[in-house]
Amino acid sequence: MGSSQSQTSAKSDYGDISLRHDSSLFMASTELKGSMVVNIYRPYPLRTAEVLVQGSEIVTSGELPSRVVILSETIPLQLPAVNGIVQPGQYIMPFTCPLPLNLPGTFWPANCGRASGAISYNTTGRLNSLDTRIPSMMITTPFVVRQPLLFESNCPGRDEKEVRSVFSNKGVSTLEVVLSKNGIHLDEELNANITLDNTRCTTEIKRVVCTLYQEVKMTFKDTALATKEYKTRTKVHQWTGEGVRAGGHASYIQPFSIPLEKQLPSMETVHGNSISQAYILEVVPIYDLSFVQTKPKLEYFVNVTSLPSKVVHVPAQAPKSQLQPQYLVQFPAPQPDFAGGMPMQPQMPQPVQPQMPIADGYMKQSKDGYEGRYGSK
Repeated sequence: MGSSQSQTSAKSDYGDISLRHDSSLFMASTELKGSMVVNIYRPYPLRTAEVLVQGSEIVTSGELPSRVVILSETIPLQLPAVNGIVQPGQYIMPFTCPLPLNLPGTFWPANCGRASGAISYNTTGRLNSLDTRIPSMMITTPFVVRQPLLFESNCPGRDEKEVRSVFSNKGVSTLEVVLSKNGIHLDEELNANITLDNTRCTTEIKRVVCTLYQEVKMTFKDTALATKEYKTRTKVHQWTGEGVRAGGHASYIQPFSIPLEKQLPSMETVHGNSISQAYILEVVPIYDLSFVQTKPKLEYFVNVTSLPSKVVHVPAQAPKSQLQPQYLVQFPAPQPDFAGGMPMQPQMPQPVQPQMPIADGYMKQSKDGYEGRYGSK
């Protein structure tokens, strides 16, 4: 007698399964596309075949994880079976899954104060056995999601402050900055038009320091539903611009680009439910004065993406979830070498007409057997 619960793996004596994605990266508001490849070595009692598309945000504080499910879709697949038995062969079953427009991007595992977190996505292919004595088969493959980022052009900012030290008031200084856009690709430059009005100030601006910070926030909910928030700010890179003399005025363009050695795939603006990663550009004039208490300062939230600059970040309408799985059948399937025996040689099965409408299908005979394509487009 077999056990009451079947084992699950990606490969067994009855066959193996694998998952293929059309790409390693998908944009939110588009479709995830891929296929599940099933190789059956001997007649297999099939209960169901399906692909699960899942995404989650996990924040851990101490030993307690807080998990938020952000994507969960089950896509049923169909295999040609007679009386629940799938005959030996190779079956390639394409699948699609719409990705919502507001889906947060992938966030690689990272620490944030006393917490750690990640946003991850994966597809799981399952072949569920009808007989508990025969193992089911399952495989999980990750994929990366990116959020569509809307880049706005000509982003102005202005701050006017009295320049004060502990000992004296040096007058009024004005800082104006216009960013060419509020986002940056790692393979391009971002320009800032910086204007320094120091005509009413009696102390020199020695330089302007521009610093790009990465700010990570994580929200953790414990078992008592109490909420804790963790935040870290890390300097990514710093640029130095020109200053201006006391009583002077200056205007120039300051380019920003992130050095190659500091570029990482994880450098991405992410807006999740419990995890967010933002980038802040801080522009501060440095005065020839000790113990400055007040001075102008500007901060900009800047979208950062590791995608090439040729990618257009315009949010699109999320596709509808009308899924019509198709499958391709090829005979014979590749045969494994089992330990302690010769490769199994199953009999060539006859193609089985699936119980679904045929649209633009075909069935042809080749020297190796039959191949065909069924399904509705």
